[in-house]
Amino acid sequence: MRTAFVTGGSGHVGGNLVRLLLNKDWTVRCLIHKDMWALKGLNIEKVKGDLLDTDFLCDKLSGCDAVFHAAAQIAIENVDIELMHKINVEGTRSVTRAALKAG
Repeated sequence: MRTAFVTGGSGHVGGNLVRLLLNKDWTVRCLIHKDMWALKGLNIEKVKGDLLDTDFLCDKLSGCDAVFHAAAQIAIENVDIELMHKINVEGTRSVTRAALKAG
């Protein structure tokens, strides 16, 4: 069975992706930030950790066949530019580096 690592699984896009992967018989390992209600009752491996910790991510990517990065900070009002940059830019960089390092 194939294993996927998913970031942003508790969001709208990530949650739908997790369900699709499960329906396609993938094992899903999902990085959890805080809100897990969208994943309640799903047969997934929940991994609590920091999107910006490349070494942590590299360890958790071990044994995965694919990485799906759906974590993002999106805001329409009260935009926190620093937070958006941290999650959207630095987080993407961290996931990419971890995936490359993990092979």
